[in-house]
Amino acid sequence: MRVNHDGQRIIDAAQWGFIPLWTKGVPKVKPGNAKSETLATNGMFRRAFNQSRCLIPADGFYEWQGTKPPRQPYFVHFKDDRLFAFAGLCEKWQPEPDVDPILTCTLITTTPNDLMKPIHNRMPVIVDAADYVHWLIGTLMVLVCLI
Repeated sequence: MRVNHDGQRIIDAAQWGFIPLWTKGVPKVKPGNAKSETLATNGMFRRAFNQSRCLIPADGFYEWQGTKPPRQPYFVHFKDDRLFAFAGLCEKWQPEPDVDPILTCTLITTTPNDLMKPIHNRMPVIVDAADYVHWLIGTLMVLVCLI
């Protein structure tokens, strides 16, 4: 979900891997994650953080523990299996002037909460349902994780 130019909340499909609006040609890097600590200062994400936020719906996520195979997968979800949303950024990238723009996205990560610390050193930012609108319109600046 994102807010369009008319201020309406819309659901849209996006390509995973963020490509900034200003990118020329085929990018070498298309990050799937963006660190919450540097969103406001990182040139790749700064514009989207200020103007193109989105929510990425999910019912859980996987984290992998260990550096060498076999790595242990963990499926992280709410006890009641409810849907929730990750904080994300999206950007409409136009590869060529005569080609339709492509909506791309990335999810935002942060330091892990107590549940996640034993598994991984990062985790996705989960936005509380009561704060969805605040995240989308840019009034929620402090990111809180819930799981």
